[in-house]
Amino acid sequence: MGLPVTAAATPQPPAAPTASAASVGAAAAMAAAAPLDVPAALPPTRAASVTYPAAGLPPSSPFPADPSPRGPLSAAAGELPLLDPTALATALAHTQHPLRTSLFSLFRTHPAFRLVSGGSTAAARARTAARIDAVAAAGALTGTLTVSGSAGRSRLDAVSECLASVDYSAAIGLGVHAGLFASAVAGLGSAAQAATWAPRIEGMAPEWRGCFALTELGHGSDARGVETTAVWVRHAPGGGDGGGYILDTPGEAAQKYWIGGAAAVARWAVVFAQLYTPPVGEGNVTGSSLPALVTGRGVHRGIHAFLVRIRTNRGAVVPTVTTADCGAKGGLNGVDNGRLWFDATPLPADALLCRHATVSPTGVYTCDLPGEDAVFATAMAALTGGRAGIAASAAAGARVAAAIAVRYGLRRRAFVPPASAAAALTDGGDGAVAPVAPSAAVRLIDWPGWRLRVVPVVAWTVVYGLATAAVKEMGYAAADGAPGQGGAAAWGGLHTLTSAVKAGVTEGVVAGFQTVREALGGQGFKAENRVVCMRADWDVALTFEGDNYVLYQQVAKACVAAYSRGIRSGTFPPPLAHLNTPSPPLPLPPPPPATAASVPWALTALAAAQRVLLGRLVADMAATATTERRRAPASTPAEARAAAAAAAWAAAAAHQDAAADVAGLHIRHTLLSLAAAHTAAAPSVAAGLRPALRVLAGVAAAAAVDADTAVVRAGVLDGAGAAAVRSGLRAAADAVAGAAGGEWLGGVADGMGVPDWLLAPVAFDMVAHNSRARL
Repeated sequence: MGLPVTAAATPQPPAAPTASAASVGAAAAMAAAAPLDVPAALPPTRAASVTYPAAGLPPSSPFPADPSPRGPLSAAAGELPLLDPTALATALAHTQHPLRTSLFSLFRTHPAFRLVSGGSTAAARARTAARIDAVAAAGALTGTLTVSGSAGRSRLDAVSECLASVDYSAAIGLGVHAGLFASAVAGLGSAAQAATWAPRIEGMAPEWRGCFALTELGHGSDARGVETTAVWVRHAPGGGDGGGYILDTPGEAAQKYWIGGAAAVARWAVVFAQLYTPPVGEGNVTGSSLPALVTGRGVHRGIHAFLVRIRTNRGAVVPTVTTADCGAKGGLNGVDNGRLWFDATPLPADALLCRHATVSPTGVYTCDLPGEDAVFATAMAALTGGRAGIAASAAAGARVAAAIAVRYGLRRRAFVPPASAAAALTDGGDGAVAPVAPSAAVRLIDWPGWRLRVVPVVAWTVVYGLATAAVKEMGYAAADGAPGQGGAAAWGGLHTLTSAVKAGVTEGVVAGFQTVREALGGQGFKAENRVVCMRADWDVALTFEGDNYVLYQQVAKACVAAYSRGIRSGTFPPPLAHLNTPSPPLPLPPPPPATAASVPWALTALAAAQRVLLGRLVADMAATATTERRRAPASTPAEARAAAAAAAWAAAAAHQDAAADVAGLHIRHTLLSLAAAHTAAAPSVAAGLRPALRVLAGVAAAAAVDADTAVVRAGVLDGAGAAAVRSGLRAAADAVAGAAGGEWLGGVADGMGVPDWLLAPVAFDMVAHNSRARL
């Protein structure tokens, strides 16, 4: 279904929708679920100096939309293909279009969603809480968790992405509860636990709000090393005769840290801890080869997850639990990140999330997973879907910045060319110069330097939207029971795929925010113009749910393993199936401009570089491992295994920079490939839009090769080839920005699907907005 024009396709602010009109649109999206309760437009109020009207927009506001909406645009004959902004908005929104329209109607009219800059951490948290509560009260979350499969997941994704366009703190705050906390309960809990908790979590009542307590002060990316312990005891206080657990923080490094929601909002936590059980019934561990590591606490069973109450229904911290606030941060201050300590906290027997592992009333541990590695991987599974969601929300945020940048580039003029200045000379012969009309200055969009900086950011923003849509499709298919992880197996599995996409998208989006911030000049540094604040908020996306550099190493690890198997077997398995195409002779000849700005050529260049650098990396790692083994000769099988593990560790550690190069090439190849596949086949992408999308993806592809020196270091391009790629990128950026006098790129900005009132003053008439009359 196409995105209704009220969502973003019509630039001028429409009359605020009534509750009944919005409810009709919402009902189509929610089926049997309750429609959004969208209030009528509020009376306009004079905005404070830190607020500009993003709700109840007054008719006389100096923050208007462009006067003429852009319909389908085509450049002059022989230039660029037809671009339909509405079709582009539909493609980037991907799913749940009526729901998204209703959400934007809610944001348009509800006072909580006025865009406010600055203020205290407490004020930011209050705004975020009010926004999450408004979305929940409107019924937008109905069916997100209690409806199984893709129907529920796509609804939650739509809510999160729409919230991200307004307030990333609200998207993350909701995501901690309805995403991480809910996914942990659903994925690690028994069927009964999941069925009991799903309606509680979806209902968003304060007494059931939850958080996800994995990270510790001493263990961030090294999640496997968390020190929090859960020891089974036969008579835990309040545990009855069925046994229970004692949850404990053994030292300050083991305090749970950066836990979203823990400082104030959450009443419950899924706490990850090292489980210990009595050394009894070892023969009853079914389907498992878990090591019987007996310590003073009992037999170590690895990381398991527990449902733990940390506050009463009224919000008081429970005895034996200590909480603290992480305080103000560099961004994302609407999220109440907190710290947790447990002092011999008693837990009942049913606190263990027991889909895969159980402990009997007599302390016998049973697990249906094959070993501690599998137990850990399963415990971390909740992060896989979270990474996909972070990437998709980042792509949604990037669309806001891209639209602002293009709108500013079309309006802002700077520097008068010499011919215009000469024409302004008077004829009196006295050398006086008449004032030069502002319209004689050159628009930013017409400067080649602006085009080379901004157009690739806009193009990559489109690629991010399409690539994340492709990943979501796989997740939805997997949720509906499709084989092969919904198609993700062909990309190396969901873990490798989401690691690559999360790292690549968030890294690119934050870099794009910085480029746009600079391209907006001094106005880009004003908080009310949004981009500088978005940059600060999204900065942490490079770190949470997998530090990007660590994710790069994860991707490289998967590539090394697949490369090694491929060399032995003659066929490269996923995620390197693209290397089964014969490599062309190197260096590649300098490409013509049109070829350089095309996805197929870029994929060839990236794959060739990846093949070369993988070969070097595998050889170097093998040499390092051999050297390490020679330093510690083994005389027993146990010593040989230990020596091999130590050698593999040393080899990986010694070549992290080369591994990051390999991962970077693979990530860019993956994003471009995902976007191309989605463009070619997705029902949400109109056939008539596909040629325009390929043009934009070509700009992104040329920019990817141009920016990656690994392509040159691999010998894929020489100096002449690299220069040819830059020429192709410049030509493509010029074509996109210059087509139809800039209106083609303006149509791309409209197609980002961001309502005008969610942009920024700098995207419109900033002179009127800053006029003295508005003081």
